[in-house]
Amino acid sequence: MIKTGAVKAGDMVLEVGPGEGTLTTNLLNVGAKVVAIEKDARLIPILAKKFEQEIKEGKLELIEGDILDLYYQENLPTTLKTKKHKLIANIPYYLTGELIKLFLQANQRPTLAVLLIQKEVGERVTSYKNKESVLSLAVKLYCKPSYIATVPKILFNPAPKVDSSIILFDNIHPAPKNIEVEHFFKLVKQAFSGKRKKLSNTLTEYNEQLIKCGINPDVRPENVEFEKWLCLARK
Repeated sequence: MIKTGAVKAGDMVLEVGPGEGTLTTNLLNVGAKVVAIEKDARLIPILAKKFEQEIKEGKLELIEGDILDLYYQENLPTTLKTKKHKLIANIPYYLTGELIKLFLQANQRPTLAVLLIQKEVGERVTSYKNKESVLSLAVKLYCKPSYIATVPKILFNPAPKVDSSIILFDNIHPAPKNIEVEHFFKLVKQAFSGKRKKLSNTLTEYNEQLIKCGINPDVRPENVEFEKWLCLARK
């Protein structure tokens, strides 16, 4: 994850859910300055003791809190508001969709993110087998996602029921200025509301625009590439 994020000495890193600090230790070892946000109050004293020296030296800022609340309130730590930062995190599966949405749309968005998430979700985010989804199209509006590696469940203790994946969200940026974001999502969701249907059935009112964008009305939404969705949203 550190290699994927090209984390180097002097980088500012936001770590979500440090747990007992395994990833935190490695981030500090490469010379990154880390802001670690942990929701579980029971882990705070463990982390505070383990990284007592790094906290004193200003290499680690340990915060007890919920990352979702901090994003919703636009209340990230000052160090992240004033400097460019990378998001590196092994997050609980249930947070995945909401966290991705929040950090991509945040005012203080990271320059890149590397997340360890459920394999199936990682495949959907990165257009597995060249099939788009509502999630992959939403992510591509703000960055370039890449599937880096599969992490087998046997490497975890306790082992989850499913494998995980390391996903890179690179070159994070605001949505294109000539795209009405709300309309883009409405259009995509309408198209995928009948995933097994042709676009000519789910986007009947846009047949003329489909043709102008070089989209065959007889294809399924998952087979239409991102750039053509942008064209359709503009039309």
